[in-house]
Amino acid sequence: MDLGLLMISIGAVNLWRSRQKPT
Repeated sequence: MDLGLLMISIGAVNLWRSRQKPT
């Protein structure tokens, strides 16, 4: 697996979770 792709995946998930603030 590409490291760059992994970083993008983590960044996308982090951004998505950030936008979905439960509180």
